[in-house]
Amino acid sequence: MHQIGANMVADVLEVKGWDVRFLGTNMPHQGVLKAIEEHRADVVGISATMLFNLPKVIQIIEQLREKFAGGDLKIIVGGASFRQVPEMYLEIGADGFAPDLKSTVDFLESFS
Repeated sequence: MHQIGANMVADVLEVKGWDVRFLGTNMPHQGVLKAIEEHRADVVGISATMLFNLPKVIQIIEQLREKFAGGDLKIIVGGASFRQVPEMYLEIGADGFAPDLKSTVDFLESFS
């Protein structure tokens, strides 16, 4: 599984004082939605390494926008799939794209 980058992001954010819930790879969408609701998440990070996973990313973003409509939930995407087409995050409803660890931290700190 390609979760090393996401693990690094979670670890760095924890060190910086964020309350992080790393959900791992291939978690069913209902589990993601439930975890976000239970933990009252402010931000969700989604990573996709392979382009063939983008339809699943689009689906979970649509589900997040529907379930948490009217809230302040921010969605950031990253991973190799998005580095190939950086502006794609705008088309799929995410709030931002971070190509690397530093960009992710900078993006998230802009909300705190």
